[in-house]
Amino acid sequence: MTDGTEHPDAATTPAPSAAGPIRPTVPGQARPEQERPAQAWPGGAARSPAGRPVGSPPPPHDPPSAPSGPGRSRPVESPPLPSPPPAEPDWAALAERNAADLRRRRRLRAGGIAAGLCLLAAGAGLLGARQGGPGPGDGTGGPGGTGAHGPTTELPALLADHSGRRTVVLAPAAHVQEVPGGHVLRLVGGPESFARAADQPVDVGRSFTVSAWVYSDAPTGSRAVVSQGDGPAYSFELGRTDVGGRPAWSFRVRTAEPVPGAAEEGATAQVVAEGAGTVGVWALLTATYDVGPHTVALYLDGRPVASAPVPGIWPAPGPLQLGRSRQHDGWGGPWSGAIGRIVLWDQALDPGQVAALSGAAGTLTARPTASWLVD
Repeated sequence: MTDGTEHPDAATTPAPSAAGPIRPTVPGQARPEQERPAQAWPGGAARSPAGRPVGSPPPPHDPPSAPSGPGRSRPVESPPLPSPPPAEPDWAALAERNAADLRRRRRLRAGGIAAGLCLLAAGAGLLGARQGGPGPGDGTGGPGGTGAHGPTTELPALLADHSGRRTVVLAPAAHVQEVPGGHVLRLVGGPESFARAADQPVDVGRSFTVSAWVYSDAPTGSRAVVSQGDGPAYSFELGRTDVGGRPAWSFRVRTAEPVPGAAEEGATAQVVAEGAGTVGVWALLTATYDVGPHTVALYLDGRPVASAPVPGIWPAPGPLQLGRSRQHDGWGGPWSGAIGRIVLWDQALDPGQVAALSGAAGTLTARPTASWLVD
């Protein structure tokens, strides 16, 4: 099976292990290609106590064994060779070498300064690439707290997709955590526990697919896994919602621009997966939008669960968000738990292709437009 996610993603800064009662394990997933086994280091031949390979003759320069016993003379040890007299240094050559070393060090130092300035400029550009709403370091609270915080002054952690085209900025309380089976984005549900892309990898005016493995440790409340937009509201939101007082997996889209000051959501369409466990279990959520018939669909663990017609999706301004969504000019739906293997396509995958994502029989040849945390 080929899904275009052959290379693992990685964060540019290591993250501390998250404290908590759970340590989720990323579920297995079929790979597009059989990975080649790591080459074993060549083993050395067995050696004798003298340090030579067993069974090999002594080297030609080894001296023969000295005879022993009465009347036998002992070999005469050769005196050490005299040390040659010290040669006069080539002072001109030494001066030229020292000058060359000095020039090389100056070039390296200048290159390091330039590289550091480029990194700082890139980080500042990513932090400033928003069209409203707080970014990493903004807001009014840390993980699980509500106290006032000043802006973050240190460079944020960055998470690049395997192609290197789209980078995600991690907020201060969002961390990449290594778990058995891969890496996940660990979020704690606070106002600074999210991640944000620098652009819009999903064109909602065309067909698309969004997929992610998710693990929730929050028993109640609406929670967003992936959304797009940071203006008055989102364009789409994949995550969890409450239906009749019970949590259910959901995919919601806005079909029209929200009315300023309106208290109701309005102009939205939603498909849900009811009756499935949403807490303390891994779930593969996949949502599609097919622009031809104007249909949205939701899949759970590779199986279709619901679909609905929509007139279209409103193109909200602002980038992709992980772990939160924009609602009524504010942020909501903070995710608490883990998110892994986030993959986007610029087409609507069919049921057979979605089934292949979960490791079921099937073939997936569609190449993702972006992916993160794919090990």
